[in-house]
Amino acid sequence: MYHKLETRSLLDNIRYQPQVSNKLLTKILLDCYKYNSFSTFPYLFNKFNSKQSIQYMNSGNCISLSLYLKNRLKQLNITSYLIPCTIPSFYKRNGYLDISHVSLLVPKSKNILYILDPAFYFLTPICIDLTHNRMNTIRSINIYDDSQNEIESVLKKIMNDTKYNNYQTMLKNTILCECNYTFNKIDKWNYYLVEILNPDLAISTFYINIVQKPFITTTIVENNICKLNVYLRIIDDTNMKITIKHQSFYEGLIDKCPVSKLDYIQKLLSTFFIGKVHNYITNYSGFNNIIYD
Repeated sequence: MYHKLETRSLLDNIRYQPQVSNKLLTKILLDCYKYNSFSTFPYLFNKFNSKQSIQYMNSGNCISLSLYLKNRLKQLNITSYLIPCTIPSFYKRNGYLDISHVSLLVPKSKNILYILDPAFYFLTPICIDLTHNRMNTIRSINIYDDSQNEIESVLKKIMNDTKYNNYQTMLKNTILCECNYTFNKIDKWNYYLVEILNPDLAISTFYINIVQKPFITTTIVENNICKLNVYLRIIDDTNMKITIKHQSFYEGLIDKCPVSKLDYIQKLLSTFFIGKVHNYITNYSGFNNIIYD
């Protein structure tokens, strides 16, 4: 199910926010990794939207994690904006639209802005200076192998109205931040400097319906580096896989997982579920398509 992407301009409405700094935003990013997880369980089991997912289960997709950052900043009287993004090709799956991702834009002034992408595990934000289009480089972490990767970014402007598909169009003069990993300069993705107004309808609905099988990835922070903690995925209607810090913990039939292992997982994942974790995984039998109010 696809819905038309709705956006609005934001650069003309930016106010000066002197409290915004790279140090502050980096700390809040690391807090996000400490206290939240990337998970599709809230959408598939609880039928939550992204706001409910992060509020009640400390987890969710890229929208939920960006909302956590946005809410933390709001507590400091800092205004920020959810923005639409494309993704590198190696993250894409059949059925993904061109714009299939959301991150957060935090302005310091009309010219200095920061991009935070918790779903891509940025270790620091991208800093943009609209008056000087210089190549910027930050680090991110691949939590699945603990490798750190550099991301290069540069500003560009869309010269003509660009229709990506029947549901997504970017208007002429839209500014974007084009990125690539330094290990693959050809595979680029974009952060558009416009506010997305319907992120769940435009992004979550098709993402969740494509993913289907639920999973959760939790992280810890050690020496200011984000690292994988628990990875739990439902493989099919009868099997699941669990790893802890890259070590296999259980893989096999859901209904054969020992109670002792379920109890241990409960201790590690209790803040990311409502009630017993084993109720989610042992009652798995497939899901209907997600529906948002």
